Amino acid sequence: MVPVLFFREIDVDGDDDWKVFVVYEEENSQYVIYGTRRPEKAIKNGTSNKYGYFRMCFSNVRTIVNYLTHILGQSSAITSNSNIDVTLFIGSDFSSCSEMSAEEVFTEYYGEVNVPSNTLIGYDENHPSNEELTNYMYIISEMTIDE
Repeated sequence: MVPVLFFREIDVDGDDDWKVFVVYEEENSQYVIYGTRRPEKAIKNGTSNKYGYFRMCFSNVRTIVNYLTHILGQSSAITSNSNIDVTLFIGSDFSSCSEMSAEEVFTEYYGEVNVPSNTLIGYDENHPSNEELTNYMYIISEMTIDE
């Protein structure tokens, strides 16, 4: 089991925009994002999610924080009316499952994020600063979970 951060951006229409899970892979000393964009709009419109699912790796805290700041619309260069839900939860460790696709890992985490006994912290309609995002990254890289 590993600590997992989940960020969900909700746009002004109340629809999900970005959804990303962040984990820290200790054996590779890197942060990994599994994410997608606008899956609910595709479902509502009866179309496939044209954005697909992705997996991105970051070896530097500053770089992942900058990336998250921009995709979640929290950059000072972006005027955003969106809200961010933040959840830290206990999830499965997929770091040794290299054969799993980004969509498969995302789907597994999405099934775990709403299990109440897995939740460590959760904030709705948040606007995390760079400092808060940085602290979250340090938390997941330093936290160990006994099974």
